[in-house]
Parts: sequence; C-alpha cells; structure tokens
Amino acid sequence: MPRTSGHGLAPSARRPRSEPSLGREENYPSERRQLVRVLRYGGDRFVSKRLNRDISMPPTISIVIPTRNRATHLAECLEAVRVAAADRDVQVLVMDQSDTEDSLKVVEALQDGRFQYHRMPRPGACPARNFGAAIAQAPLVAFLDDDCCPQPTWIERILTAFERDSTLQFIFGQLKAPPGAENQNGSYPEFLPSTDWQRQRGRRRVAMVSAGANMIARKEFLCRIGGFDELLGPNRPAVKSNDSSLSYKVFASGAKWIADPDIEVIHTNGFRSHSDALRLFVEYDHGLGVNWGRFVRRGDLRAAGYFALEHGEMTWKLLAQIVRLERPRGIRHWAAHLKGFYDGLRLPGDVGHVDGSKLRRMGETGKLDA
Repeated sequence: MPRTSGHGLAPSARRPRSEPSLGREENYPSERRQLVRVLRYGGDRFVSKRLNRDISMPPTISIVIPTRNRATHLAECLEAVRVAAADRDVQVLVMDQSDTEDSLKVVEALQDGRFQYHRMPRPGACPARNFGAAIAQAPLVAFLDDDCCPQPTWIERILTAFERDSTLQFIFGQLKAPPGAENQNGSYPEFLPSTDWQRQRGRRRVAMVSAGANMIARKEFLCRIGGFDELLGPNRPAVKSNDSSLSYKVFASGAKWIADPDIEVIHTNGFRSHSDALRLFVEYDHGLGVNWGRFVRRGDLRAAGYFALEHGEMTWKLLAQIVRLERPRGIRHWAAHLKGFYDGLRLPGDVGHVDGSKLRRMGETGKLDA
C-alpha cells in the first residue's frame, strides 16, 4: 500500500547498521577531555558535555529527540544532526527512556557540549517531547525522532524560514523514505507535502496527517498553545497518531504555519513490513479518532465538527464503492476511526493534557509534571 505523497508509507528495505563507536573518557587525549556536568531535576539525570567549545552563548535552535532502546539508530541520527549543525550554536536534547546506558554512551562519544543527555523518569515519546521543549534554551524548538536523519541543510533552512517571516510560528517538515525504497519489499511512513498535494488536500487535512518526527515551532508559541497529549503515543498508552494532538492545536490557533517539503528528514530506520504497514494505517485512523474525542471531551465543539467531517469523508468513499458494486475498501479504517473517537471521549479530559501553563511551569522548575 505505498503512497507517494502526503502521510503514507513508501516501499523500502531495512539496511544493516553498524554499532556506534563508543570511546572511554580515560582514553580521550587530555587536550580533548570532556567536562561533564550532572544536574538533578526531581530525580532525573541531565548530562551535558563540553569539548573545546564555548557553550555560554544561547543556542539559536533546540532539537528535542526522544529515544528508547535504539542506541544504534540514535547514533546515526545524532551524527546527521551534527553535520546539519556545522559550527552553529545549537542545543540537542536527547530525552532517554531506555532500559540500559547505551544511549548515554552514544551522547558521551560525541564529545560535543551542544549534545545533552536527559534521563526521563517515565516512558513515553510525548512526555519526552514536552519536557524537552520546556527546558529548551533556544527561541526555536525542533522535534526529531531517533530513527530519522535530517538533511545537511535542515537547520539552515529552518533558521532561514523563521528569519524571513517574523509572523511564522510553526513548520511541518517533510518525512521521506531513504533512497531506493521504492525497489524494496517493505514500507516507511512518510509525509510529503508537495505544493500540488497540499492544494488538493486542504489546510486541515495537511496539518492533521503531518509527522511529529519533523516539526519546528517558536518556543513562545508552544508556551501559549501547549504540547503533545501525553495519553497518546508509545507507552502512554499505545495510541498512534499522537502527532495530531499538537497539529490540531496549531491549526485551531489561527497562527501562521507552513508545510515545507524543503525542510526534510529521512526516515532512515523506519522500516515496516507490508503487513505492519497496513496495520499501522488502521492504528493511525484510530489515533486520529482518539485525538478528536479527547478535544471534544474538554469541550471543543469545533473538534466535534472536524471529526464529523473527517468521518463523513470516509463514509462517503465507502458508500460510493458500494453504489458502483465494488468491494468496499477501508471498512477497518472507518471502524477504527469511529472506535477511536468513542475511546477518546471515555478518557478523562485533563489527564495527559499539557497546556501552555504546564510547559512554562516545567521550564521554570526543571521538573516533569506528573
């Protein structure tokens, strides 16, 4: 079920990855020895490193990367970020929820004070993203997944876009499969917001299928609208499409946002088998339904209207196939979307909801809200 544009999955294959080279501090040359600072925030461990670099200057952009038990993927991701950063003053926050110290060793091996390690007290990509955004020191906050590698021009294009337009508040970037993916037996999730595709889909649908693996915001804007819904996403519980919880806030805010195909990351390690890809799309539709139900539970009537519109579009497609005497395709997606909305309505509205005041509080205290 490959797709070539929008939020889809492109065929590709998993390539073998080498383990990161991890040095020991006692083996570093004395002139390149690290200075390690360990700070404690409510029981969490935050490790930053400095190596022949002045990190007293405030960064221009903070990059938040949640990770869990994927040290090899993380090493590839961070190396690509370092290439994109070049000599710029950036802050990279690795928000780790792993069962081992392997991710910490990956960060240590970089010997670069711009890359900072933070040990999360509980799992979940959304809590990690929210806390990373809260403690970010830069005026811009980028969200990146640990199985993705940004293009070398990624940071440059982000900074240029925000510098060029002071009214721009948020960017949905492109998520693309690796080269050669179309020739392989498998799929990678993608978000390819070409100009033509955006014109055909419309603003609401573009925003709602964007990828949390490549989102960038002004921090001040995030502190107004809030962060990701922490009841969605991996481990909190396993509800897919957690990206949509922030996407809808951006869309509903009325602020200026763009979907930019030139601000691109490669989904290097996002391989899915065909069966997993089919299941993933059903889970995405369930997650979208949960997201709408969550907002409606908190009294957002516009969200109810958007759900009705979205579900109506799915219903119309099924009915059109039946009228043409065709085998209906998409019944599982339709049912998952409806069930998700019901599940979202049943969840307590305030639990897991992170508004702007919570983000600001976490930033001030340096502690993750319960």
